[in-house]
Amino acid sequence: EFWCYKNKLQGQLPSEIGLLTGIEYLVISENLLTGTLPLEMNELHKLKDLALFSQHGADGQISGKLPNFSKLKQITVLDLEYNQLSGTIPDDFLSGSTVKDQRVRVALNHNYLAGAVPSSLIAFDDLSLEVVGNQIETIPDALCDPIKHGKWMEGMVGQVGTCA
Repeated sequence: EFWCYKNKLQGQLPSEIGLLTGIEYLVISENLLTGTLPLEMNELHKLKDLALFSQHGADGQISGKLPNFSKLKQITVLDLEYNQLSGTIPDDFLSGSTVKDQRVRVALNHNYLAGAVPSSLIAFDDLSLEVVGNQIETIPDALCDPIKHGKWMEGMVGQVGTCA
């Protein structure tokens, strides 16, 4: 575990972070981190909780494309809100998850993400997907069915205005 919440860590996350293959909790929120998320983060196969929200460095925040995190097999909390991530949510986002039958929280609020929520997320039984404050245009019909996805968003799925 590595908890370094609300300190003054600055700069970019190093690619060597991918060497922490046994880490389960990586919480570095409310610091001064900038730059892109290293692709090597995808090698953290045992990671359950990744929290990098609210970075406020002198040179900006965490930015760039949202990685697919397809190798994070055990992730149940992914909190990247209040940064400057851009582009779309990848089609294969969290595709390698082995905990699709468990409660999974993905917080991407207040970034610069656009486009559609990928329909591949239908594989999750109990997903809380938070995308407020982005430019998400649609949520596919398959994800908006409250009967099939009654646990999604605590039963609120289908009640949002962006369902296709």
